[in-house]
Amino acid sequence: MSISRREVLVGSLTAAGIAALPGRLWAAEGDVVRGGTLFVANSVEPVHLVGAFTTQAGPPTAKLFDGLVDIDLEGNATPALAESWEVSPDGLGYTFRLRRDVVWHDGEPFTADDVEFSLSVWKQYHARGRATFANVTATEIPDDHTIVFKLSQPTEFILAGLIAHESPVLARHTYPAEGDLAIAPRNNEPIGTGPFRFVEWERGSHIALERNAQYWDKDKPYVDQLIIRTLPDPATNSAALEADSIHASNFIPLSNVGRLAQNAELQVIDDPRGSRYSVGAVVLEFNLDRERFHDRRLREAFAHAIDRDFIQQNLYFGYATPTETPVPPGLPEWHNPNVPTYPFDPARAEAILEEAGYRRGSDGVRLRLFNDYAANNATHLQVAQYIRSVLAGIGVELEIRNQDFGQFVNRVYTQRDFDTAIYHATVGPDPAIGAQRFYWSKNFQPGVAFSNAANYNNPEVDALLEQAAVTADRAERKALYDRFQTIVQTDIVRIPIISPRYPIVVRANVRDYISSSAGASGSNASTYLVDA
Repeated sequence: MSISRREVLVGSLTAAGIAALPGRLWAAEGDVVRGGTLFVANSVEPVHLVGAFTTQAGPPTAKLFDGLVDIDLEGNATPALAESWEVSPDGLGYTFRLRRDVVWHDGEPFTADDVEFSLSVWKQYHARGRATFANVTATEIPDDHTIVFKLSQPTEFILAGLIAHESPVLARHTYPAEGDLAIAPRNNEPIGTGPFRFVEWERGSHIALERNAQYWDKDKPYVDQLIIRTLPDPATNSAALEADSIHASNFIPLSNVGRLAQNAELQVIDDPRGSRYSVGAVVLEFNLDRERFHDRRLREAFAHAIDRDFIQQNLYFGYATPTETPVPPGLPEWHNPNVPTYPFDPARAEAILEEAGYRRGSDGVRLRLFNDYAANNATHLQVAQYIRSVLAGIGVELEIRNQDFGQFVNRVYTQRDFDTAIYHATVGPDPAIGAQRFYWSKNFQPGVAFSNAANYNNPEVDALLEQAAVTADRAERKALYDRFQTIVQTDIVRIPIISPRYPIVVRANVRDYISSSAGASGSNASTYLVDA
């Protein structure tokens, strides 16, 4: 069922106890406008709403929760729940001074005890947090508003992992003392400290949030309500923007972006400063639990069958960069351009399959496999269809299984019932936070989404990743990550294909939609609307 702004506000939100859309009031400070409702789109139904447990909680997390720090558009750490911090000379102690004027949405005070609890969650449940905080071995709480992270080895990237979207601080008192916290009921009705409070989640339709009047950043947020609409069809997102039924979406068909940019009522945001946390790659991954994929030659044949330039031009309309490394060019400080490459060469792919003993049957087929693609982006299906087509040319029959995003996550990461998988995953802002999770053997964790699904285990790679994570010298870290990229691209258990950009299209009356390196996944505390 489709919903209009009016229907959402006067219908379901009124039933939830929120007043209908109030008139906008001009604020005293400059051009900022207070009031109104911001409507944004999300492409999939989240697993739940708390990103401390999964990378797939979706955009609500940083609106409902705060991190200890934020990262601005220039990549600098700025205060959030921690108003200041100190790093010990040996790099083994991080002391965070916490704000004293913060309360949870239920009115309870925020304390260092909540940070300690949250750290235990990040380390246990989060696919990226397991690596980011691996060296945090203890905490000290001198008082209610001070916490010290004690590290076994220096970890220079730790501040970058403490933003709300990545590591939201949770309220200990809202979770049970025992049991699997990832399935706790509170994850569906979150209580945070963030700029917006949870109101309702109508699955398949929308998530409704309201302004947190007790927010510690006293003037914010500027809008009264924020509605996150579930719009799985990219074309519907375009139509909704043009019809003024949503204000913002980054789930637009890339073929439409150029046309929408010509519409005076819309604006396109394509700013790399707001994408440090979304730099990533679309990959084809092999399940090494399948014995056939133990033969590297089969994986190499697949790599030679893929034409990245075709994908860039025809599926991503130029909004992407071909990549043959797990750290794409979008992270130039860590990217290694000198890795083994596998140029598009179908004849070479066929020869490798022949050499490996995969000969064509009477029907011309050498091998039959399944592919599961992540349905959180429509282009992933197009990539899967393209790969199916080119593999057919070399005698490999690839059956694409269509399923919703939740089923994909369950099949690949919990049931492990897959041959090959196609998905996009972020690798920034630092390889230890983003890229490591896919190759570190200790991050093979069934049930944890976007971890080491291949079940790749290479002791040399483990050693390089673990050493790079604790090396303070930037040049030494770069050399370690260069070597890591060379090895994994020799092993090719994952085939990096393309590093996409996802421009954000917003209505012309929206201001400050992007205010941090988290981009569209940020808090929207600074966002406002300039007219009715």
